[in-house]
Amino acid sequence: MDYKELNKEAKELTDITFNLINNCQEKEIKIAGIYGLSQAEFKCLRFFEVGEKINNKNIAGRIKLSPGRLTRIIDGLVKKGLVIRELNYDDRRNMEVSLTSDGVVLLGKINETYLNIHKEILSSTGDIGQKEILQALKILVDSLDKWISKN
Repeated sequence: MDYKELNKEAKELTDITFNLINNCQEKEIKIAGIYGLSQAEFKCLRFFEVGEKINNKNIAGRIKLSPGRLTRIIDGLVKKGLVIRELNYDDRRNMEVSLTSDGVVLLGKINETYLNIHKEILSSTGDIGQKEILQALKILVDSLDKWISKN
């Protein structure tokens, strides 16, 4: 591929990824709103596994937030009865956070909604092969991961 063609395709990828990010954020806002959550609370809950206890540092690392911002998000989830905080006895400066039974139920509903939306999105692709779309996205994510890790 020559430089001019690469430049053209890079510009197209720029536009596509920008629109994809915006659309994904809009999707998250809509789903969060269905369940009375902020987008940040929604993202935070999506990182939990049922039965898992996560310390603040791990949560902050997963969702790439400052400890102060994370504390406010966790405070909101605690007030809504979706997570609980417990003292980590090995490191008393760290709290462990886990889902409550209401949090487990809500996360199940969120995951089901999320899955159904993505099934609908894949179904709407028409004649284009769904496997090919998924494979192309996997390649793109792998390429982004490589770029991020070296930069």
